[in-house]
Amino acid sequence: MHTDASNSVGNFVLEGGKYLVTVKRAASSTCEDPLMADCAIELNAMKSWMIPANVVDALPAPKDVWALYKLASDALGGAVLPVGVSLNDIHMTVDRINNAFDNCRYFLRWSDVNEVCPIPIIEPVISSEPSIETRVAEVNTVGFEVYPVPFENEITIKYKFDYNSFVRIEMYDSSGNVILSKVDNDGYLNKEIQLYLNMNIGKEQMYIVRLTTDRESVVKKIISTK
Repeated sequence: MHTDASNSVGNFVLEGGKYLVTVKRAASSTCEDPLMADCAIELNAMKSWMIPANVVDALPAPKDVWALYKLASDALGGAVLPVGVSLNDIHMTVDRINNAFDNCRYFLRWSDVNEVCPIPIIEPVISSEPSIETRVAEVNTVGFEVYPVPFENEITIKYKFDYNSFVRIEMYDSSGNVILSKVDNDGYLNKEIQLYLNMNIGKEQMYIVRLTTDRESVVKKIISTK
Protein backbone atom coordinates (compact mmCIF):
# COMPACT_ATOMS: atom_id res chain seq x y z
CA MET A 1 0.00 0.00 0.00
CA HIS A 2 1.21 3.49 -0.76
CA THR A 3 -0.15 6.97 -1.12
CA ASP A 4 -0.27 8.62 -4.55
CA ALA A 5 -2.42 11.01 -6.54
CA SER A 6 -5.41 8.65 -6.38
CA ASN A 7 -4.94 7.83 -2.71
CA SER A 8 -3.74 11.05 -1.09
CA VAL A 9 -2.15 11.39 2.30
CA GLY A 10 -5.21 13.40 3.34
CA ASN A 11 -7.41 10.32 3.09
CA PHE A 12 -4.98 8.19 5.08
CA VAL A 13 -6.75 6.85 8.20
CA LEU A 14 -4.75 7.14 11.42
CA GLU A 15 -4.33 4.66 14.27
CA GLY A 16 -3.51 6.16 17.64
CA GLY A 17 -1.02 4.66 20.04
CA LYS A 18 0.80 2.80 17.27
CA TYR A 19 3.90 3.36 15.18
CA LEU A 20 3.40 4.54 11.61
CA VAL A 21 6.04 2.69 9.58
CA THR A 22 7.02 4.17 6.22
CA VAL A 23 9.81 3.42 3.80
CA LYS A 24 11.92 5.52 1.49
CA ARG A 25 11.32 5.26 -2.24
CA ALA A 26 14.13 3.61 -4.20
CA ALA A 27 15.79 6.04 -6.60
CA SER A 28 14.97 3.70 -9.51
CA SER A 29 11.20 3.97 -8.89
CA THR A 30 8.63 6.77 -9.10
CA CYS A 31 6.38 8.43 -6.51
CA GLU A 32 3.36 6.98 -8.35
CA ASP A 33 4.76 3.45 -8.27
CA PRO A 34 7.38 3.36 -5.51
CA LEU A 35 9.66 0.51 -4.58
CA MET A 36 11.28 0.15 -1.17
CA ALA A 37 14.82 1.42 -0.85
CA ASP A 38 17.33 -1.23 0.18
CA CYS A 39 18.06 -1.25 3.91
CA ALA A 40 21.42 -2.83 3.10
CA ILE A 41 22.45 0.42 1.41
CA GLU A 42 20.39 3.06 3.23
CA LEU A 43 20.08 2.40 6.95
CA ASN A 44 17.29 4.97 7.24
CA ALA A 45 15.17 3.46 4.45
CA MET A 46 12.61 2.25 7.00
CA LYS A 47 11.53 4.52 9.87
CA SER A 48 8.68 4.72 12.37
CA TRP A 49 6.73 7.50 14.07
CA MET A 50 4.51 7.08 17.13
CA ILE A 51 1.07 8.62 16.54
CA PRO A 52 -0.42 9.80 19.87
CA ALA A 53 -3.66 8.08 20.86
CA ASN A 54 -5.15 11.17 22.54
CA VAL A 55 -4.99 13.20 19.32
CA VAL A 56 -6.46 10.45 17.12
CA ASP A 57 -9.21 9.75 19.67
CA ALA A 58 -10.20 13.42 19.47
CA LEU A 59 -10.70 13.31 15.68
CA PRO A 60 -14.12 12.75 14.08
CA ALA A 61 -14.60 9.68 11.89
CA PRO A 62 -12.98 8.52 9.70
CA LYS A 63 -10.03 9.90 11.73
CA ASP A 64 -7.92 10.61 8.67
CA VAL A 65 -5.15 13.11 8.01
CA TRP A 66 -7.61 15.69 6.67
CA ALA A 67 -9.39 15.60 10.05
CA LEU A 68 -6.03 16.08 11.78
CA TYR A 69 -5.18 19.09 9.60
CA LYS A 70 -8.59 20.63 10.28
CA LEU A 71 -8.08 20.15 14.02
CA ALA A 72 -4.71 21.88 13.73
CA SER A 73 -6.20 24.74 11.72
CA ASP A 74 -9.06 25.20 14.19
CA ALA A 75 -6.61 25.13 17.11
CA LEU A 76 -4.49 27.85 15.51
CA GLY A 77 -7.67 29.85 14.97
CA GLY A 78 -8.38 29.84 18.68
CA ALA A 79 -10.95 27.05 18.86
CA VAL A 80 -11.42 25.23 22.15
CA LEU A 81 -9.14 22.20 22.25
CA PRO A 82 -10.51 18.72 22.89
CA VAL A 83 -10.22 17.53 26.48
CA GLY A 84 -6.81 16.00 27.16
CA VAL A 85 -5.22 17.36 23.98
CA SER A 86 -2.72 20.21 23.94
CA LEU A 87 -1.70 22.44 21.05
CA ASN A 88 1.76 20.88 21.26
CA ASP A 89 0.22 17.40 20.91
CA ILE A 90 -1.51 18.46 17.70
CA HIS A 91 1.55 20.16 16.21
CA MET A 92 3.72 17.16 17.08
CA THR A 93 1.33 14.76 15.36
CA VAL A 94 1.11 16.90 12.22
CA ASP A 95 4.91 17.11 12.12
CA ARG A 96 5.24 13.33 12.41
CA ILE A 97 2.78 12.77 9.56
CA ASN A 98 4.63 15.28 7.38
CA ASN A 99 7.99 13.61 8.07
CA ALA A 100 6.59 10.09 7.65
CA PHE A 101 5.46 10.83 4.09
CA ASP A 102 8.16 13.36 3.13
CA ASN A 103 9.84 12.95 -0.28
CA CYS A 104 7.51 10.19 -1.45
CA ARG A 105 8.02 7.93 1.55
CA TYR A 106 5.16 5.46 1.56
CA PHE A 107 3.14 3.48 4.07
CA LEU A 108 4.31 -0.01 5.04
CA ARG A 109 2.24 -0.90 8.11
CA TRP A 110 1.09 0.04 11.58
CA SER A 111 3.17 -1.53 14.33
CA ASP A 112 3.17 -1.89 18.09
CA VAL A 113 6.94 -1.46 18.13
CA ASN A 114 9.40 1.02 16.63
CA GLU A 115 10.57 -0.54 13.36
CA VAL A 116 13.73 0.59 11.60
CA CYS A 117 16.23 -0.99 9.23
CA PRO A 118 18.22 -3.64 11.09
CA ILE A 119 21.89 -2.96 11.69
CA PRO A 120 23.66 -5.46 9.40
CA ILE A 121 25.39 -8.42 11.01
CA ILE A 122 28.95 -8.00 9.89
CA GLU A 123 32.38 -9.18 10.91
CA PRO A 124 34.36 -6.46 12.70
CA VAL A 125 37.88 -5.60 11.62
CA ILE A 126 38.82 -3.63 14.71
CA SER A 127 42.41 -3.38 15.75
CA SER A 128 43.02 -4.80 19.21
CA GLU A 129 46.80 -4.37 19.30
CA PRO A 130 48.31 -1.01 20.30
CA SER A 131 51.47 -1.40 18.21
CA ILE A 132 52.45 1.08 15.51
CA GLU A 133 52.45 -1.76 12.95
CA THR A 134 48.84 -2.57 13.71
CA ARG A 135 47.71 1.06 13.57
CA VAL A 136 48.98 1.51 10.00
CA ALA A 137 48.48 -2.05 8.70
CA GLU A 138 45.96 -2.60 5.94
CA VAL A 139 42.96 -4.65 7.02
CA ASN A 140 42.05 -7.12 4.30
CA THR A 141 38.49 -8.14 3.45
CA VAL A 142 36.65 -8.98 0.27
CA GLY A 143 35.68 -5.84 -1.61
CA PHE A 144 37.98 -3.24 -0.08
CA GLU A 145 40.67 -2.46 2.48
CA VAL A 146 40.61 0.45 4.91
CA TYR A 147 43.50 1.91 6.89
CA PRO A 148 44.79 3.06 9.29
CA VAL A 149 42.84 1.25 12.00
CA PRO A 150 42.29 2.80 14.50
CA PHE A 151 41.87 6.10 12.61
CA GLU A 152 41.87 9.74 13.70
CA ASN A 153 40.34 12.05 11.06
CA GLU A 154 41.39 10.45 7.79
CA ILE A 155 41.02 7.00 6.24
CA THR A 156 42.11 5.46 2.95
CA ILE A 157 39.90 3.05 1.01
CA LYS A 158 41.63 0.61 -1.37
CA TYR A 159 39.42 -1.29 -3.81
CA LYS A 160 39.95 -5.07 -4.00
CA PHE A 161 37.28 -6.01 -6.54
CA ASP A 162 38.63 -7.12 -9.94
CA TYR A 163 36.25 -5.23 -12.24
CA ASN A 164 35.40 -1.66 -13.20
CA SER A 165 32.38 -0.09 -11.52
CA PHE A 166 30.90 3.02 -10.00
CA VAL A 167 31.45 2.99 -6.23
CA ARG A 168 29.40 4.51 -3.43
CA ILE A 169 31.27 4.88 -0.13
CA GLU A 170 29.23 5.59 3.00
CA MET A 171 30.23 5.93 6.62
CA TYR A 172 27.78 5.59 9.50
CA ASP A 173 28.03 6.16 13.21
CA SER A 174 26.95 3.46 15.68
CA SER A 175 23.35 4.77 15.58
CA GLY A 176 23.11 4.27 11.83
CA ASN A 177 23.35 7.96 10.89
CA VAL A 178 25.18 8.76 7.64
CA ILE A 179 28.17 10.97 8.45
CA LEU A 180 29.94 10.75 5.09
CA SER A 181 28.93 9.81 1.55
CA LYS A 182 31.05 9.81 -1.61
CA VAL A 183 30.49 8.51 -5.14
CA ASP A 184 33.38 7.43 -7.36
CA ASN A 185 32.36 6.88 -10.98
CA ASP A 186 35.62 5.15 -11.94
CA GLY A 187 36.39 2.32 -9.53
CA TYR A 188 38.95 -0.37 -10.35
CA LEU A 189 41.28 -2.86 -8.66
CA ASN A 190 43.75 -1.34 -6.16
CA LYS A 191 42.56 2.23 -6.64
CA GLU A 192 42.92 4.27 -3.43
CA ILE A 193 40.52 6.92 -2.20
CA GLN A 194 41.39 9.20 0.72
CA LEU A 195 38.55 10.47 2.87
CA TYR A 196 38.99 13.43 5.18
CA LEU A 197 36.44 13.49 8.01
CA ASN A 198 35.63 17.14 8.68
CA MET A 199 33.59 16.43 11.78
CA ASN A 200 33.98 15.63 15.44
CA ILE A 201 35.08 12.02 15.65
CA GLY A 202 34.48 10.46 19.05
CA LYS A 203 37.35 8.71 20.76
CA GLU A 204 37.30 4.91 20.68
CA GLN A 205 33.96 4.93 18.83
CA MET A 206 32.63 2.33 16.42
CA TYR A 207 31.89 3.38 12.83
CA ILE A 208 30.55 1.44 9.86
CA VAL A 209 32.01 1.78 6.36
CA ARG A 210 29.91 0.50 3.44
CA LEU A 211 31.18 0.15 -0.12
CA THR A 212 28.61 -0.51 -2.85
CA THR A 213 29.39 -1.31 -6.49
CA ASP A 214 27.10 -2.39 -9.31
CA ARG A 215 27.68 -6.01 -8.23
CA GLU A 216 28.02 -6.11 -4.45
CA SER A 217 27.77 -4.29 -1.17
CA VAL A 218 30.47 -4.85 1.46
CA VAL A 219 30.45 -3.59 5.03
CA LYS A 220 33.05 -3.42 7.77
CA LYS A 221 33.43 -1.86 11.19
CA ILE A 222 36.32 0.39 12.19
CA ILE A 223 37.18 2.18 15.41
CA SER A 224 38.61 5.62 16.11
CA THR A 225 41.78 6.29 18.09
CA LYS A 226 41.88 6.81 21.83
